[in-house]
This record gives sequence, C-alpha cells and structure tokens, in this order.
Amino acid sequence: MTLTQHPENKKNQEVFERLLPQLRASCPHGFYALIAQGDLKGTFRSYGEALEKGYAISETDVFFVKQIESPSEGIHCISTPFQTVAGE
Repeated sequence: MTLTQHPENKKNQEVFERLLPQLRASCPHGFYALIAQGDLKGTFRSYGEALEKGYAISETDVFFVKQIESPSEGIHCISTPFQTVAGE
C-alpha cells in the first residue's frame, strides 16, 4: 500500500474537500491547509510551514497538506511522512 492510498490519508483528504468552501472564504488564496487525524490543524502561508507543523505533530502519523485554490485550479500537493513498512 502506498501512503497516498493509506486509509487515514483518504479520511484527511475527505475532510479537506468538506472544508474547502469554508477555507476558500476565510483564507488568503494560495495558503496551505494541514489536516491530520481527521481534523484541520491549521492554515499556513507556505508549503514548508505546513510540512514543518505536520512533522511536529507526529513523525509517524499520516497527514495531508494541500494548497487552498480556486475551483478552477488542480491539485498542487499531497504529503504524508515517509515510513518503511515491513514486507513491502
């Protein structure tokens, strides 16, 4: 299983999609959302800031970082921490 297929990452992505209209209305264009454990953990000016906070929350838990964009823009980034899984 790849990290983007991890069930927790799917849950985090679903939370992002649900919150997206609210995020678009309340955050400046181009900010990044960090979602972990099914909760919005914050919005950040840069991808690097969001990643840093994600790793600070936990180096082993799956987390999701995505840029908040207008409806016409595509996916810019999805990130989870890398970890080795035995047998893969």
